[in-house]
Amino acid sequence: MLELDLLFRPFAESCFEQLSTELQQEFVELLERDDFELLDLTRQPEQIPRFTTLIHLVMQFRKTGEISGPKTSL
Repeated sequence: MLELDLLFRPFAESCFEQLSTELQQEFVELLERDDFELLDLTRQPEQIPRFTTLIHLVMQFRKTGEISGPKTSL
């Protein structure tokens, strides 16, 4: 889905290396999910608590162009 590519690709290209190993693994697992589930998670990140922090980071990057805070080092 193009919308998801436009959301997740820039994050992956700019931020993946800044993430902790745990968040990197979660990101890979997140991208393996169905497109419609991913879209739902961007709207309601708390649906799957395991991915909530990561989705918040992706959305923060979308708004500000950067990620910050302790969330990147979980």
